[in-house]
Amino acid sequence: MKRTLLALPILAACATQTYWQHPTKPAEQFYADNVECLALARNTVPEPVAAPQTNVVVGAQPPSVAAAIERGQRAAREDAEQYARTRDRRTIHEHCLYARGWQRVTR
Repeated sequence: MKRTLLALPILAACATQTYWQHPTKPAEQFYADNVECLALARNTVPEPVAAPQTNVVVGAQPPSVAAAIERGQRAAREDAEQYARTRDRRTIHEHCLYARGWQRVTR
C-alpha cells in the first residue's frame, strides 16, 4: 500500500497539461472565442437527418441472423460516421482558434 501511495505523487508530477494561450488576449477572451469556434464547427459538420423508422408488426417473427448482422453492420457504419464527424468538428474548432491567434501549449 505504501508503494502505491508513494508512486502516485511521482506519476502526478510527470503528467502533462495542455491549454490555450494568446500573446495579447486575456484568458477570459478564450471562452468567447471558444464558444464561437465550437458553434462554427457544429454548423459546418451538422448531425445527419435521422431516417424514418419502419413500422413494427405485432406478432412478427424474431429477426433472422441476417437481419441481426445487418443491424450490427449499420451500427458500425453509424459509429464510424459519428467518429468522422467528431474528428472533423475538432479539426475545424482547433483551426478556428489558431486563426484567432490562440496557441496550444503543453507543460
